[in-house]
Amino acid sequence: MAATLPLDFEVTTPLAATPSVAKGVPASNSDHITELLVSKYCPDYLQLLLPMLSHQSRIAGSRWITWIANSKLDKQSLESFGVDTQKVRFVYPRDTDVIFDLVEEALVAGNSHCVVAVNENFLAEQMHLLNSAAKFGNAMGILVSHRD
Repeated sequence: MAATLPLDFEVTTPLAATPSVAKGVPASNSDHITELLVSKYCPDYLQLLLPMLSHQSRIAGSRWITWIANSKLDKQSLESFGVDTQKVRFVYPRDTDVIFDLVEEALVAGNSHCVVAVNENFLAEQMHLLNSAAKFGNAMGILVSHRD
């Protein structure tokens, strides 16, 4: 069953260009979610995140790195950190209330090697659900939360 996305979002990479899902790769029993907590007053948190994206884009194989956030990334900044922008799919929701659902669906679908989301914070139960979704889709998640 294919995952469906809510209608209130923008994808900047054509969905028809979605790479195939890696088949036959067993999901491990380890935690598939990494949470990066940054102060909401830290304007340059991307300096921490972009090297991670670069590494993930190099090991993604035929799957996507999916970026889900309200903030748009500059392609030149990504490339300056060595991110393979041909492997990054950008999803910009118009409403922050759907970010959790989008992240969960992207993790479950299995066509993303890594799903990166920027949100105010995820609740403990949501983190558990996202980890289960990542295991199911054999994906990993990097969640960036802004805290005071």
